[in-house]
Amino acid sequence: MLNRFPFPRRAAFMSILAIVALPAHASIPGQPNSADVKTIEACIADAQAARTDPGACIGRISSKCLEKASTSAATEECSNRELLVWEAALNRDYAQLTALLTDDIVKQALRDAERDFQVDRLKRCSFERIAHRNAPDALVAAARCNVRAAAQQDLWLLDQINSVRPH
Repeated sequence: MLNRFPFPRRAAFMSILAIVALPAHASIPGQPNSADVKTIEACIADAQAARTDPGACIGRISSKCLEKASTSAATEECSNRELLVWEAALNRDYAQLTALLTDDIVKQALRDAERDFQVDRLKRCSFERIAHRNAPDALVAAARCNVRAAAQQDLWLLDQINSVRPH
């Protein structure tokens, strides 16, 4: 029966079958899991509504994941999973804040602050990785640092959005 279908057709059929058979919760590589995004967004919304510190939302995804992680690689993956959420939020909120700003000088100040943040994060998280040299958790420490830095920067951006948004 397979001889009736040339190889390119079989390959295309198998590719389609593989895509359709993927579990619904599978995330796209490099993109945050939608359930993780909802968890962080709900946490931030709850914190804002209760007027509590949204910084408590940092680690919400990775801490649940860490309960099941048994290796350094799995632990690092937990942090990377949360990092995807905060990086997406950071990019979204930076674009939103930029769109709200009308003064070119203020926009340039925001770009400068964002560049400084990126340099500072690289230095801090590189230090954490280097400080743990020869230890299996060096990459884990750097990954956790990246999560904290991205989350804190996004929460800062949200504060700025709320302060410049017309009420």
